[in-house]
Amino acid sequence: MPLRHPAPDLTLNSQFRCKATGYHNLDEMSASDAAQCHALRKSLLNLPQELHDRIYDLTFTTAPKIRIYKPGHGDLVRQVLAELHEKSPSNIVVFDERLPHLLHVSRASRELFAKSYFGGDGAVFVFYAPVKIWRVPIEKCHWELIKDARVAFTNSHYLVNWESRQFKNERAFNYPGKDVVDRIPIQWHHHIERLIKRRMEAAGLEQLRPSD
Repeated sequence: MPLRHPAPDLTLNSQFRCKATGYHNLDEMSASDAAQCHALRKSLLNLPQELHDRIYDLTFTTAPKIRIYKPGHGDLVRQVLAELHEKSPSNIVVFDERLPHLLHVSRASRELFAKSYFGGDGAVFVFYAPVKIWRVPIEKCHWELIKDARVAFTNSHYLVNWESRQFKNERAFNYPGKDVVDRIPIQWHHHIERLIKRRMEAAGLEQLRPSD
């Protein structure tokens, strides 16, 4: 009886194809991440089918989180986000998260995990200005999966020429496409604080401390 989920293909240990961007080179991964990928492939191959399928589903799905990307410059913005980071639980909010190594185990598992990570119900991706969208580690093929992406501002200074200077660079390697860019809403920082507060309340956690 065939496995409900295909076993990882051990021949795909150096690169996987992403429809929109071509090959993703695993040689660029850290040694520890690459080792974890190989170990996981081998472990899954030796499991009974029922256990394999159960572990496969649990391993290659993830709880939805609010993922925030900080700008490379802008001292005031980074200070505000440092304060937000300090008072936000990591099971609700993560900052500048590297893409998980589970995206690189096999084609089938990559697809399953990507749908959960990028497109799962409740997954939110927030980009604080003046972050540049092409510096965010999201491939073009994964932008299509994101249901909730937002651009956030801490003050009106960065609103100036926002569309022409930031997300609108069509020559950028990771440019997600005009259709994606045009549907990303702009919000203020307090909207993001309220979003986090609601998530914390739903999880029965302590509320965010009010901003000074």
